[in-house]
Amino acid sequence: MMHRTRHLPPILLAVLLGGLTTTGPAAGGDPVPSRLIQVSRQPIDSVTDLAALGLGSANKPNGRIYRLRETPDGTHPIQVPRLWGGLELGIVDPIESGFAVLYRAPVMSGPQSRETQVVLFDAEGRPTRELDLTPLLSSPDHLEVQDFRYHGGRIYFNEACQSYSREAGGRCSALVCVDLDTGRVLWRTAPLVSNNIFIIDRNRVFCGYGFTAEPDFLFILDADTGRVLSRTPIDSAHDYMEFQDGHLLVTTYRSLYRFRIDPAVFGEPANR
Repeated sequence: MMHRTRHLPPILLAVLLGGLTTTGPAAGGDPVPSRLIQVSRQPIDSVTDLAALGLGSANKPNGRIYRLRETPDGTHPIQVPRLWGGLELGIVDPIESGFAVLYRAPVMSGPQSRETQVVLFDAEGRPTRELDLTPLLSSPDHLEVQDFRYHGGRIYFNEACQSYSREAGGRCSALVCVDLDTGRVLWRTAPLVSNNIFIIDRNRVFCGYGFTAEPDFLFILDADTGRVLSRTPIDSAHDYMEFQDGHLLVTTYRSLYRFRIDPAVFGEPANR
């Protein structure tokens, strides 16, 4: 039997849970140190593909040039339906119990936020969990889910700016963590913390925010609390990231960065 997570109306939900929801610190609040040590930076073209840069594509198989992470047509598992109600398949991630799938409404011409739903399927393609993200968005317009991840019984997603942040009054591109069992928002970061791709490793969320003529940063968050552990300026918006040989590799419109991660991020002593 599939479990559907039910939601209270957004206003009532905010009243009942507002005191219980942990909110991450503001992106522009108290200074946060960088815990990424730059090893190298290679100039690149904005359209150079990942393979040519010596990178894989598992973290974003549709490639660098798209702002939304998507599973390309023809590559999703046959067990997973292409449509869910009126929503279209966006992302399929294999998980231990089967698949975590993000469905999105077709692209609209107006600024309204796109309807988005997460469904978990078992290995045979039977739906087991369903979570509607739409009522969890902080605004009915100017937001879209560009990436999501299932991790430790929780759903992580970014409610990203559809375009320039000023069109949303600067209130967009927060990263949100939701308990899948209850549908409760556990935490939401300040705005302008996550758009495009993000990844999770060792209970840390690696994400970033940037856009044309806006400041560009990488962030590392505690996956349990949303606390910002690291904030690193970069030369332009990120469009891909992966780990190689213990390093974090990040592509931006202009550069391929290689970073070493300060062990303090994971609560470990510094390397001797």
